[in-house]
Amino acid sequence: MVFRNPRRIGLAWLAAAGLAACASPPQTERAAVAAGPNAAPAVSAGPYSFFKTPGPRDPWSIRIGRWQLRQKAARRAGLIESFPKPPATPMPELPAVSSSGARSARAGTGGERLATRYDAFLTARRRAIAEEVLRWVQAESEQSFVDDGPVDHWPTLAEVLAHDGDDCDGLELLTFHALRQMGFPEDRVYRAVLHRPRFDQHHMVTLWFEDGNDPWVLDPTATITNRLRRLSELQGWIPLKVFSESAEYTVVGR
Repeated sequence: MVFRNPRRIGLAWLAAAGLAACASPPQTERAAVAAGPNAAPAVSAGPYSFFKTPGPRDPWSIRIGRWQLRQKAARRAGLIESFPKPPATPMPELPAVSSSGARSARAGTGGERLATRYDAFLTARRRAIAEEVLRWVQAESEQSFVDDGPVDHWPTLAEVLAHDGDDCDGLELLTFHALRQMGFPEDRVYRAVLHRPRFDQHHMVTLWFEDGNDPWVLDPTATITNRLRRLSELQGWIPLKVFSESAEYTVVGR
C-alpha cells in the first residue's frame, strides 16, 4: 500500500490501522526489550543511558545484525557511497582566548570570547544542515512512502533508492546517510527505534547527539514530529535501540 502524504493522514488513524509500526519488533520477548538488559554502567547522564551493551538474548540484535551485514555488503559492492573518513590525527583544540585587558576590550558584543562565538557559529550551522536535511526527507516521504505490508523488511540504502521509496525504516536511512555524508561524526549520529507503549507502536528515526543527554530527533515521515526536536520533547515515546552499520546499543532508563 502506498501513502502519498503520510503527514496528513494522522498518527491516530495510522496507529489504529496498525500501519504506523513500520519498525515492528521481534515477536518474542517484547517486555524484555522495553525494559532493556542489565549491562555496564551508563555512558551518558540524563533520563536515559543510550549506550548499553545489548544482552546476549536481546531479540532486536538478530534483526539489526542482519541489516548491518547487508548494508556493509552493499557498500563493499559499490552500491552505497562510503562516508567521509575522519582526519588521520585529531584536530587541535582551539587555543584559550587570553584574558588580558586589551583582548577583553575587543571580545565582542556582550563580552563573548572569539572561541565562544566560533562554537556558536558551528552549532548554528550544524543545526541548519540537520533541519534542511529533515525538511527534504519529509517532503520526499510524502511521495515515496511505501508500506511493507505483513512482512517488515529493513532495507539497505541501495534498496530504498532502487525501489524509489520505503516505509519509515527505509526512508530514515536518507536522514542517517545524509548527515554522515555531510561530515557529522559517526559517534554522534545513529539510527534509533522508538516505542510508544500506549499503542504498542514502534517507529524508526535518526538521533543526532549534539547533546549526549538529550539528542535531536529527525523523523523521516513526520509521524511523531515534523520538525527538529529534542527527544525529551516527544511525550509518550521511549527509545529502545540505537545502532549504525558497525555498532548496536540498548537504551535503558536511569
